[in-house]
Amino acid sequence: MKEMFNRVCEVGSGTAALERIAAERPALLVIDRNMPGLSGVDVIRSLRGDAHTASLPILMLTAANNSQSEAESLDAGADDYIAKPVTMERLRARTRALFSARQRAAVASS
Repeated sequence: MKEMFNRVCEVGSGTAALERIAAERPALLVIDRNMPGLSGVDVIRSLRGDAHTASLPILMLTAANNSQSEAESLDAGADDYIAKPVTMERLRARTRALFSARQRAAVASS
């Protein structure tokens, strides 16, 4: 499979994430749960409520390793949840799976 990413952007807060996403329309969002300002869960809820970003693949990558945090993140609209620490191999596999699922859904709906 071709490399999926040609660029990675990092921001320091939930508000900055929403601003950057609106400006650049990323292919994937990897977000932490605990961020300054808006939490990762708040960012996900905002993105899912906007038609332009409702289908953006979102992976929650966080140190919050408990079932309540995972359930809240997935209920907010995260497509996947990974607790830190994580290996690059696992992160790549999960992002590939998210893209594959989106491609299958797009083919099925057309």
